[in-house]
Amino acid sequence: MIGALKAAFFKRLNRTQAILRDRRGLPARRAAEAAIAALPVQGPSLVDGTVLVDVAYQHPNYWLRYGLLSAALGLPAARQVALAGLYTRSALAGTLDIFGIRDRRPALVTPAAIEAYRGEARALIARAGDADGLFAMAMPLEMPAFDLYDGLLRTQRAATVDLRHPDCENYTAKWLAAVYESDRFVRELNPALAILSHAQSGNDYYGALAYALLRHGVEIVVPNGFFENLHFHRVRKKDELYRFFDAIEPEDIDALTPDRAAKLADTGCRAIEERIGGNTNEFAAIHAFGDGKTRWTREGIRDAFGWDDRRPIVALLTSTWFDYPHIYGNTRFRDFADWVHAVVAAAARSEEINLVIRGHPLDRWYNDLLIDEVVRGLGASNIGVLPYGIDGSSVMRSVDAMLTYYGSAAIEYAAQGKPVLIPDRGWYHRHAFVRCPDSRAEYLDLVGRATWWKDMDLARGARHAEILQAMRLGYPAWQDGWLIDDDNAPKDGIYAGIPSKLARHGEAVARELSTIRRWMLSDDMLYHRFKMLESDEYRHI
Repeated sequence: MIGALKAAFFKRLNRTQAILRDRRGLPARRAAEAAIAALPVQGPSLVDGTVLVDVAYQHPNYWLRYGLLSAALGLPAARQVALAGLYTRSALAGTLDIFGIRDRRPALVTPAAIEAYRGEARALIARAGDADGLFAMAMPLEMPAFDLYDGLLRTQRAATVDLRHPDCENYTAKWLAAVYESDRFVRELNPALAILSHAQSGNDYYGALAYALLRHGVEIVVPNGFFENLHFHRVRKKDELYRFFDAIEPEDIDALTPDRAAKLADTGCRAIEERIGGNTNEFAAIHAFGDGKTRWTREGIRDAFGWDDRRPIVALLTSTWFDYPHIYGNTRFRDFADWVHAVVAAAARSEEINLVIRGHPLDRWYNDLLIDEVVRGLGASNIGVLPYGIDGSSVMRSVDAMLTYYGSAAIEYAAQGKPVLIPDRGWYHRHAFVRCPDSRAEYLDLVGRATWWKDMDLARGARHAEILQAMRLGYPAWQDGWLIDDDNAPKDGIYAGIPSKLARHGEAVARELSTIRRWMLSDDMLYHRFKMLESDEYRHI
């Protein structure tokens, strides 16, 4: 009882603090929104019908990205319907006034809806029995079980879902309410286009809404932003939900002219060198590389774990445990803990390799679950766990090969000529710089072998990795300084900077708008890829 009262108190306190922050930052927010709303509309609406706009994610960069998309597509002339989220706050009303969105709908997940589905949630959990059972279950309206699983994992901030967790029933009831109510809402509204900030479920259950839209034939645009650029993503079928991070296809690389391929490879190479050298402001890179971190050598790793040099050293780089393990639609492993446990067991049986495990650098930033806790009680004499705080580039230089699920480190390792083995689909599984087996069983069979990389063309892989990195961290030279602030930057500062950013880079913004419009008239799923493949001079963040 005391615990519940404390939770309710802190929830109310956090909400009050958020409202006070909204009020303090309101003048800068309104000025930014007015500047965004003043962007030149590029022509008549490209959408014949109603546009559904997700307004649950109240972030300055989302409003900037929405505003650019709206102006490019001519959406101010269309009927737009705003759908609020479970935690939408009062400052939103003024935002929608500025953008001219008059039709506003409340959150689909309401206290009454949650209670209506609580019994079904309780029965679902009972049928599942445990985490494996839940992950394998058939869900209502053909929803993927991993959408619920990953939402629970994120709520519990754990490595594996605990069906006995006190929040499990409540979250499942909310998720079921979102599944059924989203389907009803989309069927009744019948939009022609939907703009969503996310497409996987979390606290606002975007996955349920995304699947309802696709179920009823509604195209989705997700105006993502990564690496200080616009990475908008179109979704017209289920498979495309999980391909938002694809930067370029292998066949696109093969089709590049020699000159363009060389320029992209050079851009990617320079971006990789700066990143692993600790000379970038990119959020994850700050935690992985650079000053203030210890550096290990191959000899240091070998001596620390009592290994001789007759076996190759393979690095296992883990992921952040509860951060959407199935975000790319992969299903061979229940979660990252299942993957790590299986890899460690396979490596422990091996007489061919030594395995050194490195926890994700952001584990300590999240301050919840560290690698030692996940692998406690597992292991063998050929398995070692590195401490946190090591410079990632020193590990890269010290090992012979690398295992990751779908971490970006695969690009950096491959660019240095290191072979990479991955267990399942992700966002680069089809590329030449990784080996992706056909099944979980084949993957685990290969893990302990020192031969899986013998027939890989590492030089070709390095070239493809450099080009892929250019497509992620690069941007067309015509943008000059027109870049978007990182979403992790303080919101007040982002709002304050938007008016001057738009004013300073008027020519580049105008070109961005016309390019977005042409992209929506094309068949390309990914805006940034479309923009990069139109360009022939590049820079990188």
